[in-house]
Amino acid sequence: MQEFMSLDGVIQGGGGPDEDRDGGFDLGGWSMDFDRAHDSTEEESQIIPDWESRTEALLLGRRTYDIWAGAWGVWDEDAEGFEGELTRRYNRVTKYVASRTLTLLGWKNSQLLGDDVPAAVAKLRSEPGGEIRVWGSSVLIRTLAEHDLIDEYA
Repeated sequence: MQEFMSLDGVIQGGGGPDEDRDGGFDLGGWSMDFDRAHDSTEEESQIIPDWESRTEALLLGRRTYDIWAGAWGVWDEDAEGFEGELTRRYNRVTKYVASRTLTLLGWKNSQLLGDDVPAAVAKLRSEPGGEIRVWGSSVLIRTLAEHDLIDEYA
C-alpha cells in the first residue's frame, strides 16, 4: 500500500492541484512538488520504479480508479521514459476495483470485486502471483486494515 500522506495524516492525491479537493483542501498535488524540491539524493526517482517493477495487479477504490482510468487509462503507451513505462504496465495488469456504485468499468483489464471486498481480497492473496499494489484508496485501505489484509505500508 502506498500513500501520499502528511505527518498529520492528510492523504492527498499527488497528481495536481485540482485532483482531490475534498473537505475544502486546496493544496492538491503538494506531495509531488515537495518531493521534487527536497529530493537531493534522487531517492524518489529510484523508489517508485522499484515499487512498480514488482506490481502484478492494482487494487483500487472507486475514486482512485476514476482518477487513474482518466489518466493512465488514456495516456499514450508510447510516451518516452517512466510515464510510458507506467502507462504500459498499468494498462497491462489487472485492476481490481472496490466500489458500491460502479457497475461498468471502462479501463481495460479492470474488474469489480463484488459486495464482499474483504473475502475477495483474501481470495486474491491466496492465489499465486506477484504483488498487488494499492495506491490512494483511503476508504478501501481502512477496510483492508480492519481485516488484516495489508502486508506492507509504504
